[in-house]
Amino acid sequence: MPAPNPAAYVHNPHTWTDPLGLAPECPGTSELTRASEAAYRAADNIANWTPKNIHLSDFPEIAARKAKFDTSLVDPRQVVAEALRSPNANFLPNHLEGTYKVNVEMGYTVRTRGQTGVRVIFSDDDRVINAFPVNVN
Repeated sequence: MPAPNPAAYVHNPHTWTDPLGLAPECPGTSELTRASEAAYRAADNIANWTPKNIHLSDFPEIAARKAKFDTSLVDPRQVVAEALRSPNANFLPNHLEGTYKVNVEMGYTVRTRGQTGVRVIFSDDDRVINAFPVNVN
């Protein structure tokens, strides 16, 4: 059975070949590449993510000290999808197998206290686990 896209271009043809198109991914694919690809897939599936109430300004009585998206200014799903696709994404270790963490400076206010950064925790199975505003310095 051939690879899903046997005509796809390999990452680096000078270091890896798969003439029969049987390998699921090229050997030596970096963790950063896997995280970036997972981020794009998670962004494509953003409709399946429900923001936690503790991170929405619509629920001020819940966990008042938690970082909250200002829902009068932004749609959290749209912000998170944009963050996951951002060229400014800063991928960080998440210390849980199969998950990644990314911080992104969005360049506009996303939080009730004026923060402009977002942290997104997502998995390699195409889903956002959590997201909330942060200070990105």
